[in-house]
Amino acid sequence: MVRWVRVSITVALLAFVAASVGTLVAREVAAPEPVPPPALAQAQPVESALTANVVAAPAPVAAPIPTSASKATCRVTVTYFHNTARCVTCLQIERQTHDALAEAFSAELAAGTLTWATVDMEEKENRHVVSEYSLTKPTPVVARVANGVVTSWEALDEVWQRVHAPDRFATYIVDRVRAHLETCR
Repeated sequence: MVRWVRVSITVALLAFVAASVGTLVAREVAAPEPVPPPALAQAQPVESALTANVVAAPAPVAAPIPTSASKATCRVTVTYFHNTARCVTCLQIERQTHDALAEAFSAELAAGTLTWATVDMEEKENRHVVSEYSLTKPTPVVARVANGVVTSWEALDEVWQRVHAPDRFATYIVDRVRAHLETCR
């Protein structure tokens, strides 16, 4: 009788594993392609040279006071790092970040002193940047770029606590981006 119980439990566990794997495969095959948000007309993609020169730091690095020579080549990038599969909240964070930038910084976007991009952090070619920024979840990152090199950056982790309060969310994004833009002036 003990043998019969063991066999029954083994068969039940194997059936459970097979059903779980089958469900995961079915979801993957049936998953619709994510629809990207509308692009900002003024936005420019983040160059691969930019992401190849990321300066890692445990906390945001204080930016040096820009000289007149560095002002011309200084800009701020806001990059939303996301997973390949996106939940409703992830899409909402991306849309709200996009909207806050478009509303508050249209002149900076048009001038190229501020750029916006999204990056799939699960793609192999982006994993080194995710590691450099110590990202563990979808997050917008604000980076100051001088002469093509990231000189300081900040992961805006508080978006997860503010996403369901759009005004607080927008204020947070705008304040943090403005602080980084000030270092380019």
